[in-house]
Amino acid sequence: MRRSVLTTVPLLLIALLLGGCGGSTKNNSSSATTPSSGASQPAAGSTPSASTTAAADTCPASNTKSFAKTKFVAHVGLAAGSFHRWIWKPYKAGTFAKGAHGRLKATIKAGLTAAFIAHEVKVASDDVNASPALCKVLKKPLVALGNQLDGLKSKITGGDLSSLDGVNTAIAGVTTLSDKNGAQITESSQN
Repeated sequence: MRRSVLTTVPLLLIALLLGGCGGSTKNNSSSATTPSSGASQPAAGSTPSASTTAAADTCPASNTKSFAKTKFVAHVGLAAGSFHRWIWKPYKAGTFAKGAHGRLKATIKAGLTAAFIAHEVKVASDDVNASPALCKVLKKPLVALGNQLDGLKSKITGGDLSSLDGVNTAIAGVTTLSDKNGAQITESSQN
């Protein structure tokens, strides 16, 4: 058992470091949503969600990154597979419950996996923003999934598992929409 922990943790760390295809590539789609010089900025007391919503509705007219669809499929497949393997299955098996055998090990793996999943979804969002076809269909569901993943690592390590059903539903929604629109997602995980 100790041997599996010694091999699993370094593999997860390596996956976190090397997980993003082209992670250093910056998406310049925000320049397309920059207000013109005559437009007013949101008031100091207003929430940024109005400007964020406007930015979320814009999609590029042509591909801005090579193999965006392929990269998207790979990143979402890794995120979904890792979530189901390292978080969802132990959660459904009761491994995170107080007094459960292997709880600490499962919680550590789940926390690391949550950070990895958040990274993969961010990279997948960048890929979606680079493809007009994917952007029109998958941008909003990926934003919703990213919002579900905010703070998931700290929630899991703190013992709050209430958001896992919502994350599972959001992942299922993204993969279903993707499959219906010609980007077949195959779950995979670093095992």
